[in-house]
Amino acid sequence: MFADDFPLTYEKHFGRPFDIKDYGVCYLEDMLAELPDSIICRKEIEGRTFIQIPKIIQMDEERLCTSRLVLDIVDMLKHKPRFSIKFNKFIPNFHHHFGRQCKLSNYGFTKLIELMEAIPDTVQVLVKDGLQFVQLKSHIMLDLICSNIVKYLEDNNQKVKISLNKLEELYNAKYEPIHYYDFGCENFVQLFSRLPLKSNFISVKPAISKAEQELDQIEWYIEVEVLNEKSAKRAARLMLKKLMDDSEEFLISLIKEKEKKFKLKSKQYVTFSDLFEMLVDNNAEFSILAQTFNNRSINFISKCLIDYFIYSNGNVSESELQIVGLSDIYRFAKQIRNIFKSSNLIDMTMPELETFYKKMYVAKNSLIKSVSVNEQLILQQQSTQVTSVLPFKRLGFIDAQLLFSQGLNLLVTIKKFTDKRICLNKEFWRNEKI
Repeated sequence: MFADDFPLTYEKHFGRPFDIKDYGVCYLEDMLAELPDSIICRKEIEGRTFIQIPKIIQMDEERLCTSRLVLDIVDMLKHKPRFSIKFNKFIPNFHHHFGRQCKLSNYGFTKLIELMEAIPDTVQVLVKDGLQFVQLKSHIMLDLICSNIVKYLEDNNQKVKISLNKLEELYNAKYEPIHYYDFGCENFVQLFSRLPLKSNFISVKPAISKAEQELDQIEWYIEVEVLNEKSAKRAARLMLKKLMDDSEEFLISLIKEKEKKFKLKSKQYVTFSDLFEMLVDNNAEFSILAQTFNNRSINFISKCLIDYFIYSNGNVSESELQIVGLSDIYRFAKQIRNIFKSSNLIDMTMPELETFYKKMYVAKNSLIKSVSVNEQLILQQQSTQVTSVLPFKRLGFIDAQLLFSQGLNLLVTIKKFTDKRICLNKEFWRNEKI
């Protein structure tokens, strides 16, 4: 705002007059001059002083960490009434929910409100009854309601015959009651029509072809596609192993040369379906697993592998993944697997893994040939650091343990022994150890 508008705005906001003398100076300009640039920025516009809160510019690593934090925030708020929490309870509840601190400095901020404003597509800060709340955005809440309906269907053999009126009663009894005005709706029927059923692989059709009942009284067949998560996760691991073993260069050449085998023609990317079909054709075990997969299973596998690829325009297509390259997390995962292979071990502690990593990838004159020029520069910078040699911040994680438990959970599992050993998942063992 302009500085000369400040007294009137102050009075409207706080309900009392603004008196500059309360601050020990005679003019507002004198007080503004005492404030550091990190608090208030000033500039002259047509002879008037314009003041504004400085915009915080995040570093690349901080932006990556913030994008990872979004997943944690959704996971925390999906269990809360109205998918929201009191603003002043956010930090302590985060600590209680995950067992770790939400340090704002990891994301480049000093205030929680700044962090919330940095993720406008995920949360909104609302005032309810004079109190501030952090609430998920409506499109995320609708997706979470769909997820709850999926759980109900899975508990009932994937299919039910039910009226929307009865479904509303069951939902409100099992989960938190829905506040329809949060979605601009008046009732469950209106809300149900807005749910992203198709993207959650839910099909709905009337139990009878014609009926004169009210819409909420008509019975519907509501069904969700079957998903065997254990089988789908194993398929995702096999897919990653195949990529690491002998398909990496093939994938890159497909993208660069636009091979006709995948009918790329003028496209400069490989779809996830292309990659999936290639594995079915070239891996007998994967081919057997794939016979049981439906669209929901394939979608689940693609989400398991989502961090290992770079996508068209840096985004993920709503209809299908458009792969244009392999990500830094994939490169790092391959390095970690190489460490396990060269050490002939299937589990080790974090300090042991860091020692191997430093010897193979950080120590001078020990960089393996597969590391790119850019990676060499990054690794050389890491070699001068006193802290962990693992590049967790560069990959978007606030610490090494989260990098392995979340980022590399397809490749490794952290066993909760006294020393928290990192175990290579069996799909990636040497053949003689399986």
